[in-house]
Amino acid sequence: MKDDWSRQPLATDFKNAFSLTVPNMSPGFAYPFYPNGQSKGERAHILVAGDGDYSAHCLYPSGKATVFEYTDSIFDVAGGTVGALETSDLDQDGWLEVWMDNYNGSAIELFKVSPAKAAELLQ
Repeated sequence: MKDDWSRQPLATDFKNAFSLTVPNMSPGFAYPFYPNGQSKGERAHILVAGDGDYSAHCLYPSGKATVFEYTDSIFDVAGGTVGALETSDLDQDGWLEVWMDNYNGSAIELFKVSPAKAAELLQ
């Protein structure tokens, strides 16, 4: 590609947990999502599997949309590698749930986005 691309960091300073056997890397995968469905003019939230920092993050829109300002909120300190995140509206209430793989905890965990917490984050 010969086009010019600009780069804008959305979150920085991820810290890896210490490991003797496996090199930890962070952050992991990023997933854009709309907690309550996409509305015109609304910016996406971004889920980030912290991977080697053993945390699950949600970057929510804050500040100016033109410079992609986001605030990093850790919604779970898993105590183990957060391998992947996925969303679905399992209970069909219009709000997405977040699925998280916790590798070290040998578990798949489900997080419910509450309307009250979402309203707080959207302000």
